[in-house]
Amino acid sequence: MLVTMLVLNCVGMVAPGPDIFLVLRLAVRSRSRALAAAVGITIGNIIWVTITVAGIAAILVTHPSFMVVVQGLGGLWLLYLGFKTAHAGLREWKNRNNDLRLLNEGDGEANRSIMQAVRVGLFTNLSNPKFLLILLSLFAPLVPPDPSLAVSLSIIAVMSLSTLVFFSLLAVVVSTQAIQQRLLKAGSYIDMVSGTIFAIVGATFLYEAAVQLLSAR
Repeated sequence: MLVTMLVLNCVGMVAPGPDIFLVLRLAVRSRSRALAAAVGITIGNIIWVTITVAGIAAILVTHPSFMVVVQGLGGLWLLYLGFKTAHAGLREWKNRNNDLRLLNEGDGEANRSIMQAVRVGLFTNLSNPKFLLILLSLFAPLVPPDPSLAVSLSIIAVMSLSTLVFFSLLAVVVSTQAIQQRLLKAGSYIDMVSGTIFAIVGATFLYEAAVQLLSAR
């Protein structure tokens, strides 16, 4: 059961999504911020998996109003993050003739933004209600009907640790000097593409929430 969950989780994480693009764009400029975002993403994963293992997810999904609220809030967050990211990329592209430099990991700005990166990673992960549906359709059938505390903790540990390892490795690999130096020149384009993807996904969530809300009336 645990091996199957691990494989499914790894396959799901490799698929491009908001979490991956967030870590990529942060790793281009700062390893510490990208790792902090990986921690935030993992915390969000722990919350989703815990809800699923506890059986709460099945109850929540049976109430369309809950999914509408989650999709609406998630859509607004991704839309905001998308416009903010794309605007930053556009601003950097306009200033592309200026000297490019890597962010100094030890400066005050980087240190102050670590917790912010954790929050962004957490909110980005929690903004995707589709993950809850995936957990219910693929992972929930693998969970015993009445799992013991040890089994529940094992499932949460496997899912969360694999998530942390994957996104941490992604952050470390992308932020190595050789890769970082190459991608830094394309940083503005990465931001604009990431921002566009965030905005499209957010707009999709808002549209689906609106359709569900109208159909319920």
